[in-house]
This record gives sequence, C-alpha cells and structure tokens, in this order.
Amino acid sequence: MWTGSNVRKQSPQMVNFFLKHDAVVAARTGAAFGKEYAALLEQEIDLDSEVLIELH
Repeated sequence: MWTGSNVRKQSPQMVNFFLKHDAVVAARTGAAFGKEYAALLEQEIDLDSEVLIELH
C-alpha cells in the first residue's frame, strides 16, 4: 500500500510495469481496459491508497 510517506507520483517506469501486467490480466480474463483507464496512464497522478472520496 502506498500511504503517507510512501505515496508516489506515477512515473513512466510504473506505467510500463502496469501495462505489462495489464496485458497478462486481459489475456487471462478477457477483460478490456477502457479509454478512461488509458487516459489515467498518461497523467502524472499521486498513487495513494488512502485517498478519501466525498460522497454527495
């Protein structure tokens, strides 16, 4: 888990790691990764396991 001082920025190396494993997931499950997911991989985002979501 990436929380507190372990929170990281998504890097190109991480994206490559994710894509490699996404291909395995897709091959084994038939799952398709959508364009919204691909858009997330193009952004520099904080990878934080403890993000709080406001519910309305």
